[in-house]
Amino acid sequence: MYEKYQAEVYAEYLKSKESNIVLANPKPSGLRDESLMFYKSEREGGEVLRYFTEDFTRKDEEIGKLDIDKFKAVQNFLTGKTNEPTIRVVELVAWLVDFKPRPFETWRNNELERLNGETSKENKDVDAREEIEATPSTKDIVKVPAASQNPPLKPIDEPQRGIKKLNFLQRTGIVATLGLIMGVAYWKGVPPDGCMYWTGTEYKAVDCDAQIPNTQILALNQHKLDYFKKITLPDTMTFNSLTRVWYSKINNKVEFFTSKGKHPVITEKVLKPVTIHILGKYGNNKILSLTNANQIDTTEKD
Repeated sequence: MYEKYQAEVYAEYLKSKESNIVLANPKPSGLRDESLMFYKSEREGGEVLRYFTEDFTRKDEEIGKLDIDKFKAVQNFLTGKTNEPTIRVVELVAWLVDFKPRPFETWRNNELERLNGETSKENKDVDAREEIEATPSTKDIVKVPAASQNPPLKPIDEPQRGIKKLNFLQRTGIVATLGLIMGVAYWKGVPPDGCMYWTGTEYKAVDCDAQIPNTQILALNQHKLDYFKKITLPDTMTFNSLTRVWYSKINNKVEFFTSKGKHPVITEKVLKPVTIHILGKYGNNKILSLTNANQIDTTEKD
């Protein structure tokens, strides 16, 4: 989860540097001066500067005597020369670019609440579907009217055409209603039985009784059905993909997906948030040119 926080902070930096000359060309001296300016302007969370310098005893008026060399690690992170910055470096960058929510503990709590909310919603959907499936249909219920409720028989010479006509309309209405419900369900791509399978690029709804060779039929997950896709044109990805794309690397083959979770085929593999190294090396090669032009080192281990 920390890797995702780091990626989101870095993505915010890429946006901020477009309008900040210090961040666009980060130097230790400039980063120190920028930090002091925000500290003196009382930007929220200024205590991170003391945490970064590992000096909790220095008086406020003396904080200007910061060692420039301490900001070399921040420069290395922003220019991509290191892919494993310390938490102090990441938190300082988050403060400099005013990333929210911060710090990491606050971001993690928000992320866990969001994930728990999604899980709770999925569980409710599953419970509701199971409840519906457990409810007997009208065709399984046999009504036996009491003898006292039987209508009096009419004379043989009086045809009961009205009763036959009414029963016919009722049956026709029920069949038409059921057909309409099933038609809408299939039109939306959700068959009544609620199952799906992986096509190789996305999940597709299918009848649970369907027989597809070498394909596993799964219980329908609406979120995966709508949002989990394989990215078939990775060279179209940009820096914005850093917080929106997940990847897997199995047997030296890298695949990109539009949502987090497990690999759709090799389910014991959990997808990871994409990094700038993976994005440039296996996705859009143009990113390598951009990072090299800015002296960004992408020699991260896969």
